[in-house]
Amino acid sequence: MHFLASTLLCAASLAAAIPITPRLNARKLPLTGRAEATVYSNCVQPNMVALTFDDGPWIYEADIVGKLNAAGIHGTFFVNGMNYDCIYNYIDQIRSAHEAGHMYGDHTWDHTDLTTLNYQSISNELYGVELALQRIIGVQPAFMRPPYGSYNDLALQVIADHGMSAVMWDFDDGDSTGSSVSESEADYANTVASHPSNLLALNHETYETSADDVLPYAINLLKNAGYTFGTVAECLGGLQPYQWTTSYGNQDSSWNCNSMPVGPSGPTTTTHTSTSTSSTTTSTPTPGPPRYIQSYRNGQCLAISGSAGDGTPVVTVPCASANKWDISPGDGLVRLDGTNYCLDAGVGPHNNVPMKIWTCYPGLTQQQWTETSDNRIAITGGDQCLDEGPTGPQTYQCTAYNTNQIWYALATPPTSSTTTSTSTSSSSSAGPAPTGNVLHPNGDTTRCLTVASNNPYNGQVVQISDCFASSSPYYPMQLWSIARGSGSVRLAGTNYCLDAGTSPANGIGMKVWQCYDGLMQQTWYYTDDNRIAITGGTMCLDVTKESGPAPGSPYGSDQAVQTWQCTASDNQQVFTE
Repeated sequence: MHFLASTLLCAASLAAAIPITPRLNARKLPLTGRAEATVYSNCVQPNMVALTFDDGPWIYEADIVGKLNAAGIHGTFFVNGMNYDCIYNYIDQIRSAHEAGHMYGDHTWDHTDLTTLNYQSISNELYGVELALQRIIGVQPAFMRPPYGSYNDLALQVIADHGMSAVMWDFDDGDSTGSSVSESEADYANTVASHPSNLLALNHETYETSADDVLPYAINLLKNAGYTFGTVAECLGGLQPYQWTTSYGNQDSSWNCNSMPVGPSGPTTTTHTSTSTSSTTTSTPTPGPPRYIQSYRNGQCLAISGSAGDGTPVVTVPCASANKWDISPGDGLVRLDGTNYCLDAGVGPHNNVPMKIWTCYPGLTQQQWTETSDNRIAITGGDQCLDEGPTGPQTYQCTAYNTNQIWYALATPPTSSTTTSTSTSSSSSAGPAPTGNVLHPNGDTTRCLTVASNNPYNGQVVQISDCFASSSPYYPMQLWSIARGSGSVRLAGTNYCLDAGTSPANGIGMKVWQCYDGLMQQTWYYTDDNRIAITGGTMCLDVTKESGPAPGSPYGSDQAVQTWQCTASDNQQVFTE
């Protein structure tokens, strides 16, 4: 893996995203001491009933969903991949139920007793349905139900490795074991008569009488007894029904049941050995010197939140207090320096997956990283990039011009340009102002292009304000380093530049951001007719009509500044020195 250089690569060479087929890669962990999946056998929410339906999808599911919808109830469907029929023959039916608020869980690919299988076979059984639900409704299930309610320690370990819990039941209507309609109804009546505090009910969607007769009877009986209804996740106290969600997939020829999909491989003696010795084994490629990994978007560096361990969140913090990372050119791992924990993207290539560390396993897809030509850190062979999201580092679709995805590997913590520029700005009244020029909109010498604070920071709004006297503490916020031709427009005396955002377009509010030479959204062309345009683009700096001051601005009579399509004779796009 060729990793990030500490110098900036020109953002004009942004690489296109690489298409990827969604796949799951559960972590291969040794069985010894491995936590087992939680098993739920009853609801915890008082007075709530969870109606669950197994063994579909099948032809009666739409009827069941219709009755539940009419009663205002959300049910839970534990589905197979290929049992009564292929799951991909029911895409519209499943999507319709999902959109109506019903929950889906994993019931294995072909309804085989898990206690008869080895690790790999159990993994295959789980993965086939996970993949189908990812594709069809964009979810990674958090719950599964073992066929026949049968499981052992190995099954629970594999279920846990797939990030799921197992769900049993405390009531069975008996439809799958031959109970008649009257017998099933009597079972419901006798159970309700005993006044249970809640109920986790097992039904099957594969019997016409269950859909047509028993279900309406049970709904009326339970409602009349004063029970409320919820999904399994709701009846368990409001747990999340899915590990993560994403957009629906687009069906192609791979969406079939011709064979069982192959899931993540299980632990082996070799894996166990390499886990305990990987920090010293000679077969592990030697990483380069430890580096700080800095986000372009906020100037902060990657660190862990808490003690190093499986699942510890990765965050960004001021670089001086951040962790160093060993970046291996041989096995693609980004390892927390001095540990055997690696940057891990989770079990699926999807947006908004929070970044964590996990025990390092060379070759595991979610721990294989590579750089692109434009300083992104991407899953090797995938289309997901390390992204500085609103809640911290995450995975997100690699996107051209998205500077949330630009990172730098640095040998030493960078000197905080924010601190330096803030100090210069706030103390400017005590010394000479930085050298620069004011920029007037349409030649109005009473108005100036202004940063909306005398304490600039990444993302601070730029606007038009009244021009200040050179003795004013706000005067330095109106001085710009600009020259005819192509280049940055820098707030004088600072390392903050005019920034048009990741996707310049009409109506994008103007801000300042840490300067990076050659970055497309910070490269402007000051034209001979006094327009400030994105170099190589069609967007110009533009004053918004009848706009008020930015929130928190200390100035009055302000107007917002934006990008807008360059238009001849548009005086709102003229700026003079």
